[in-house]
Amino acid sequence: MELHSVDIRGDKYAMTVLAEKMEQVKVDLSNQHEVTLSIPFFTASAEGPVDLNITISRPEFEKLVNDLIEQIKHKCHSTLKEANVAVKDIDEIVLFGGMTRMPKIQGIIYEVFGEHQISRVNPEEAVVIGSAIQAALFVEEHREMCEGMIPLSIGIESVDGTFTRIIPRNTTLPAKRTVTIPAWCAYREWLHMRIFLGEHLLGHHNLLLGEVLLLNNKNSHHGCVNFEVTFEVDKDCVVKVSATDASDQFEAADDMRKVYRTFTIDKAIMCKHNVLMTVRGSLLNWMIEFKDPLRTLAREVLNTLYDVLSARKDELPKDLFEDGVSMLSALGGSLDADVAVLKHKVQSAKSMVSTLLNWMPSESSELLS
Repeated sequence: MELHSVDIRGDKYAMTVLAEKMEQVKVDLSNQHEVTLSIPFFTASAEGPVDLNITISRPEFEKLVNDLIEQIKHKCHSTLKEANVAVKDIDEIVLFGGMTRMPKIQGIIYEVFGEHQISRVNPEEAVVIGSAIQAALFVEEHREMCEGMIPLSIGIESVDGTFTRIIPRNTTLPAKRTVTIPAWCAYREWLHMRIFLGEHLLGHHNLLLGEVLLLNNKNSHHGCVNFEVTFEVDKDCVVKVSATDASDQFEAADDMRKVYRTFTIDKAIMCKHNVLMTVRGSLLNWMIEFKDPLRTLAREVLNTLYDVLSARKDELPKDLFEDGVSMLSALGGSLDADVAVLKHKVQSAKSMVSTLLNWMPSESSELLS
C-alpha cells in the first residue's frame, strides 16, 4: 500500500479483506456516484496499525476497468457475426449477473442493441425458470412411459381460461376423482363445463375431449351452486364424467339428457412422441401468453361483464342487454387477436360494464311495471 509505504501483496489476510470490501464497493457504485472504503486496523507498519480510508468515485472505478468493459462491446459484435444475426432481428435481451447492473455496462449494451430491446423482466427469475424448463425437458425425453398410467392430465377449463387438473398425468389406472365445482347459476340455467386432455396452463391449448352441461334445478336457490362431479378413467383410457347430488339441486346431462357422458381417448394421442411434444409445448410457451397482462385484464373484464349481465338481465332494457351480450362475444373472440385490437375491445367492454352498472329505470317505466 503505497500511501503508508506498506506492501500487502504478501499478506493473504489483508488481500482477502480488501477483495471482499472492494466487491461491496463495486456493488454500491452501481447505485451511488461515490463510495468511501473504510477498513480499521487494515494492516501494520513500522509506526503501528494502519487504517484504510479511501473515497472512490464511479468515473474512477470505470476508468480502472475500462479495458474489460470494452471487451464486452467487441464480444457482442463478434457473437452477432458468428450467429449471422442482425441487431434488428433481436427482439429482447435479458441482462443477467451482478456486473450487468453497472451503468457503464448497461450503456455499452444500449449502444450495441438499443435501449428498447432490453427486457424489463426479473433476470434472476428468468434464469431460474429457464433452468427448470430445460431440466424438465431433459427428464421428459428420458422418461419411460408406463402402460398402467395415464401420460397426460385430464381436467376442466376454469372461468379465467386456465386448465385445472382433475386427474394428473402419471396417475395409475383405473383412476377416480370427485371434485366440487362452485358456480353462480340461476334457476334452470346451464353451466357449460369443458373437459380437456393436456398439460398447458391455458385450457384452449389442450385437446378438447367434450363438454358436460350442469343444470340448476332448485327454484328457491339463490347465489352459489355447488356441483359435485366425478371423473373416472379405466385402463382403456375411457373417461366417464358423472354428476350426482343428494339434495337434487342439479343434474348433469348432454343433449340426450343422460346422467353422465363418456369420452374415449385415441391411443395414437397417447404415444410417446405425441406426449413429449405436448409436454414440450406446454413448457416452452406457457409464459408467453399466461403472463400477458393485457390478456389477463381482458379475461377479468370478460368475467365482470358476464357477471353483470347475469345479475341484471331481468331489469335491463332488451336493446341494452343485447348490446352487452354482443360486447361479451366480441371480447371473447378477440383474446387471441392483435394487441391493438384486444386493447380497443377491453376499453369498450369496460365502458359497457360501467353503463350496465349505472343504468337505472326511468320513473315512467317504474309506473308501468
